[in-house]
Amino acid sequence: MEIRNIGFERQKGIIVDYKGFEIKGQRVDLLVNRCLVVEIKATKEIEEVFIAQVLTYLKILDLNLGLILNFNKALLKEGIKRVILTTNKNTKKKTQCPL
Repeated sequence: MEIRNIGFERQKGIIVDYKGFEIKGQRVDLLVNRCLVVEIKATKEIEEVFIAQVLTYLKILDLNLGLILNFNKALLKEGIKRVILTTNKNTKKKTQCPL
């Protein structure tokens, strides 16, 4: 990504607000161009908890698009899961990602 001048942050720290309590120590594996959350895994299957994790990060960062990359597959394309957070009338407008 550096070679292509695509901005990214590794292990981006975020604070989760849960019912008024701040939960520190959460980290997004990659935040690409400040608009795409990427979580990297190496597990047998992509589990629902991973999808929930990415959705939480998207809500906190006010973004729409995330990817889960599972490197424990023979072909990488079999280990990619796109996660989209849709907006509704009660939420802020989500940032559009140019990627």
